[in-house]
Amino acid sequence: MSKQKIIYSVIFILLLHFFIIWCWKKENSLSEKSKKQEISLNEYEKITKKIKENKVSLLRENISPKDISLMQVWAYTGTINELANLGLTFISALQNSVEDKLTDNKDWGISLETLNKELEKIPENFKRNFNIELDIFDASSREKIDSGTIYINGVNLWKFEKWKIKTSLHWLKWIEKFDILVRSEKYGDAMISLNSLNSEWELLLWEIFMKKAIVENKEIGKVQELKFPWVSLKLGKCSLIEKSWECYKGKTQVKVNFISWKEANEWQTSINRKALTKEGKIIELQSGGMAFFEFITQKWEILKLKEWETLEISYDINDEDIKNMEMEKYGNGEKNGYWWYDKNTSLWREETAKIILDTKNKLWKAEISHLY
Repeated sequence: MSKQKIIYSVIFILLLHFFIIWCWKKENSLSEKSKKQEISLNEYEKITKKIKENKVSLLRENISPKDISLMQVWAYTGTINELANLGLTFISALQNSVEDKLTDNKDWGISLETLNKELEKIPENFKRNFNIELDIFDASSREKIDSGTIYINGVNLWKFEKWKIKTSLHWLKWIEKFDILVRSEKYGDAMISLNSLNSEWELLLWEIFMKKAIVENKEIGKVQELKFPWVSLKLGKCSLIEKSWECYKGKTQVKVNFISWKEANEWQTSINRKALTKEGKIIELQSGGMAFFEFITQKWEILKLKEWETLEISYDINDEDIKNMEMEKYGNGEKNGYWWYDKNTSLWREETAKIILDTKNKLWKAEISHLY
């Protein structure tokens, strides 16, 4: 055998040796990861059993899919919770998909195809099947609403043509919280959160009440004040922009959903009141009233408020509202804060704002940096 052939043979043997070692390490690594996930799965079953036996309903109630990282590490051992870690990866993949979010377009959101694609990557024993039944009504007349779209955790799940929706959904264990948004042509969006707190509860039932929105066609792209019943909004020349970041000028459909203090706090409409404070805590708000605005173009695109831009919004209020606002001091004990609703995470968020409570003219005014 020639010297050159010997060298080639040695190199080949060394490469083969390294390849075998790499495969062995990878197999061990996958085996170790699978083992950790199985341990987490066992812990999951223990916790769900404890929930069922002791009726402890708060262990996972306030954890939003966005905040799964809170559960990534076991509190006492400091070890990684592989099942929750898998859930975080799953949620991130959904949220980082190239599709438009439900706040970008009237009819869009994460598609079922994307959801199923990500679910295929998850082992079957880490998933659960849920049956969902929603009854959807007009908040005032209590009549059935006959058409709309259901979003669950940002996924455009179903377009319904009857007042009742029945569907099923596969989802991961440990992150069994479902932020549901219902969108219908003549109504303001309804938002609720449902939880499955034990391993036997596979049927999610709820009644949803939606308030009719004020829908008007407006020409925007100039300095102007838009006035509606109970609420007004002042726009600048380039306050609202398209997805391309260009200033929008032209015709738009303005959809306004004003919800009073009573409607929000007495559950007359379906509004999620879970909120994320600046300190990272999940709380439930008592609302002083709210106005949801959507500016929709002829392409069904939902316009956004330009970055660093602020708008002045005014609410009509009554004596009872004034009393409640003075007692609550508007936002978490501070007179310079307000809450805006992030439909992509299904949480209210704190924002600093200049606020005026005009008791003489019975107006609540604020300079806001988010539309919701």
